[in-house]
Amino acid sequence: APAGAKTSNGSSKDEQRSVSQALIMYTGDVALTVDADAVARTIDSVVDAAESVGGHLAGRTNDTVKVKVPSQRFREGIQKIEKLGAVTSSNVTAEDVTAEFKDAEVRLENLKATRKRLEEFLARAGTMADMLTVERELERVAKEMDVLSGRLRFLKEHTAFSLLTVRLTAKAKPTP
Repeated sequence: APAGAKTSNGSSKDEQRSVSQALIMYTGDVALTVDADAVARTIDSVVDAAESVGGHLAGRTNDTVKVKVPSQRFREGIQKIEKLGAVTSSNVTAEDVTAEFKDAEVRLENLKATRKRLEEFLARAGTMADMLTVERELERVAKEMDVLSGRLRFLKEHTAFSLLTVRLTAKAKPTP
């Protein structure tokens, strides 16, 4: 089947494949020392390195740049960036969110089933009081579904792309 083709449960094969693998959120911090006149140029080079592995700029200041790189190429991206100056520190954290993701998916499916049952109750409600009670419960379920859907989107985004923050320090100029 072509990439993105939908399966019987409505998810794409790509989505199913990614969920069956571990979902890891990587965050990296690198501190580099560069020549004083090379800070701006190095920031551009960091962005270029991120783009070369499929990433993009996430933000920048005068001496700091944040880039997002595809998680599958995180190691390659950080290695390219560390070659741009003298590394004074490098830290990477990895958080496995696979169980949280799968739990949220199951909870969302359960809420969809609950919503369907509530809609059936609403159709059979005999009194106005019963209708209002069921509608309030439907509203609560809908809000909870929205929260879970948002969390799933967040986890997909943050496991697909990892954030790398690079802080640059200018080398002290030698005194005569």
